[in-house]
Amino acid sequence: MSERFSPPVRGNEKRMDAEDVILPHYSPPILCPFVSRPFEDCYCASTSSMVVESTILFCGGDFKKCEIYCRYKGTA
Repeated sequence: MSERFSPPVRGNEKRMDAEDVILPHYSPPILCPFVSRPFEDCYCASTSSMVVESTILFCGGDFKKCEIYCRYKGTA
């Protein structure tokens, strides 16, 4: 980074570099196991805009709280 864009360092402060920043570990969400082979009433099987929020919420990771997942989880 160019010195003209870096904030000034005061006294005995140390300027942090990118290597000094610790980022939280990212783990992608676990998709619902029915996404690859959805049932007819699964949220992800519909293209309706009315179920987009539920599709993102349940199919995209929080599937254990989904009523459809709970209904079919023992039959897959």
